[in-house]
Amino acid sequence: MNKIRMLFFIIIVLLITNAVAWMLVFTGSKRSDQGKRKMRMEQFLQDDVGFSNDQMAKYREISKKNFDGLRTHMETTRNEKESILKELSLTAFTDSSISIAAHKIAAVQVAGDSLLLTNIRQLRELCTPDQLQKFDEGWYRQLGRHRRKASR
Repeated sequence: MNKIRMLFFIIIVLLITNAVAWMLVFTGSKRSDQGKRKMRMEQFLQDDVGFSNDQMAKYREISKKNFDGLRTHMETTRNEKESILKELSLTAFTDSSISIAAHKIAAVQVAGDSLLLTNIRQLRELCTPDQLQKFDEGWYRQLGRHRRKASR
């Protein structure tokens, strides 16, 4: 009887450990992706563009402020898009309501893209005249999920 209890206990511990591991993998993936993108951008600015320590400090300050603003915008966007889609459901998906919803969603997306590009412009303004060409040639590669080795 003791062997059965011990095996049962081991199985329960392994199941709990597995569940915790899976939660960490799936809940940590977005944060780690964001962290990897930030590290790629920092590496790009230091290694490829040639940012000084002072420029990197300013970048980190701007980056934190901008990230907070983007996070707020993304939450607002999510709520607005949900509202637009609920409204679409109430109109029985007519052609005109689909067109209106698509235009509203596009406007929300344009606002987000404008905010992102304004933030990139702030980073560009940190560059010296000698660094501008390198920045302009590679900043957009740092935004994607996967950096292409061949495009470097």
